[in-house]
Amino acid sequence: MLSEIGNTMKSFVGFAAILVLSILASCSDVAEPAPVIGIDEKLLVNNGWIVKSSIKDDGKAQKDLYAQYTTCVADNVFIFQSNSQYIIDEGAKKCDTTAVQKKESGSWKLKGSTLTISPDRIIPYQYTISSLTIDELVFTYLEIGFNGIVNSTTTITFKPLTGI
Repeated sequence: MLSEIGNTMKSFVGFAAILVLSILASCSDVAEPAPVIGIDEKLLVNNGWIVKSSIKDDGKAQKDLYAQYTTCVADNVFIFQSNSQYIIDEGAKKCDTTAVQKKESGSWKLKGSTLTISPDRIIPYQYTISSLTIDELVFTYLEIGFNGIVNSTTTITFKPLTGI
């Protein structure tokens, strides 16, 4: 009987330790972005968008990812078509001037403020649109660790491409 009580106590202590560690591990210094309700999809489609900034925040420091873009990548144009397809078109500054124009394509879906981009034959990416106007598109991407904790938030801001 005492052996049974001892085993029950050990199980309870083990469970309590796992519960406390789980609660502590679920905390994160990186704030999740507040989603925008009522995104006007018409502002997103058939416009060309060019990245104007990309900032990664891990809760301790911010890193300017855009500063690391090469000029041939910085002018790429993101186009979300009304048929739920998207294209990322290499801009005027090509990385390899002898190569044909490169394009990435796939499908996209907007549900609420969640934008899912599914490149052809690649795992989809999910972003949260935090702002969408005629002059600017801002979305965030959460990098989540194996333990479910948000490791960082990357905020990407786009400007419209004029002339499309």
